[in-house]
Amino acid sequence: MVRIERQQGTKVMQPTIASYTADDFNTQPLMLYYEVTQACDLVCKHCRASAQEQSHPDELTTELSRALIEQAATFPRPPILVMTGGDPL
Repeated sequence: MVRIERQQGTKVMQPTIASYTADDFNTQPLMLYYEVTQACDLVCKHCRASAQEQSHPDELTTELSRALIEQAATFPRPPILVMTGGDPL
């Protein structure tokens, strides 16, 4: 089971994968990989994320990103959230 706790207004995910059963995977994911952005000022040729210098115009806004994470947290067993991607700063 993945527990989400609030700590001073911030959600912290604490996974306990052992409690998942095969039936759980019919209704919810175990893990959610969210590639926040492909933008990265390094733009390395070997980058698996196909980095680009500027953010793509279709990337989610901060507000929509938060809504996505909040929605994922409503699964009966919320998934482990892995945030990945370029350099969002």
